[in-house]
Amino acid sequence: MPLIRFSGKLPRKNASFTEASNVLVREMDAWVRERALVKPSPYRSRFRQGATLVPQCFWFVRFDASPWGFNPTAPPVSSDLQPDAKKPWRDLELRGQIESEYIWSCALPGDILPFIPLRMKPVVLPLLVGANGKVQLIDSAGASGRGSGHLGDWLKEAESYWAARRTEKSPKHLSQRLDYSKELSAQFPAKGRYVILFTKSATYLTACLIDRELVPEFRVGEQSVRPRGLVVDDTTYWWATDDEDEAFYLLAWLNSPSVDAAIKVDQTMGLYGPRDIHKRPLEFPLAVFDSKAGDHRGLAEAGRRAYKAAAEAASTLPKYKSIASLRSSMRSQPKVAKELELIRRLTGKLVPDVAL
Repeated sequence: MPLIRFSGKLPRKNASFTEASNVLVREMDAWVRERALVKPSPYRSRFRQGATLVPQCFWFVRFDASPWGFNPTAPPVSSDLQPDAKKPWRDLELRGQIESEYIWSCALPGDILPFIPLRMKPVVLPLLVGANGKVQLIDSAGASGRGSGHLGDWLKEAESYWAARRTEKSPKHLSQRLDYSKELSAQFPAKGRYVILFTKSATYLTACLIDRELVPEFRVGEQSVRPRGLVVDDTTYWWATDDEDEAFYLLAWLNSPSVDAAIKVDQTMGLYGPRDIHKRPLEFPLAVFDSKAGDHRGLAEAGRRAYKAAAEAASTLPKYKSIASLRSSMRSQPKVAKELELIRRLTGKLVPDVAL
């Protein structure tokens, strides 16, 4: 297909078309993409984006420790303010108590290392889980009506801010914003013990595995708070399975250096290099895991060993480093690096399109 390449340096951010036209050089080329004719992996349709848990100041919280302790069934919390929060939400901080049955656990991209999560974040979600595993979102009146006064007070304040600051195009009710496109309610009933997450946007492809049955408690001083379960944010893609071998098979694929290199040609370029990943790693013809296939079992076992090696190395990583530096440090750990090299070769053998 005909292709026009533009190259040059813009004089300023958000330059006008005229300014850009004066400095950009056009070159005619051709775009050849043999992979466009290749059927993607069946896993492509299985992985989906998480829920848009915004505004984050309403849902992501930190625990407010006290030297006198607190009631773990209704811990004191406040908004976990993010430096990159957007207007008009960056100056909002909610404070109060929340019944622990409404506290969930979530991993954002900045919490994901190769193979394992670095940490989990507490999230307040007004979810009622029914006997069938499905959920219902409640508002402040619904929370107060069922005796969850702390959640009711929290939601009442959040709803007030939402009504005052939402845009005209935003949903009228806060619960509609929380379950936008049904990506939150779609996570229930929670099927599959082993959840595989990979980052939607990053320079390098990174994935981790979370066992729903082993989601850690949140330590707050000498006390702890047990989250209700796991939820996935829209900054990651996820899928879950009860087959542990299949989980490690996918975990290996989504951390493979050869798969990462293969998607680089299609990644969009940001200010600091390649950025958007989305479902590009699943555009290749990776077959569904077959326990009878030796190469599938080999990749799964390499993923399992890498996961264990990463868990062992986590405590030795440098402190107070950026997530990019921590990921690089993890990949360079001797046992992890050894398995990554094997994974690179196995994925290239399994799918020649990513051979490196």
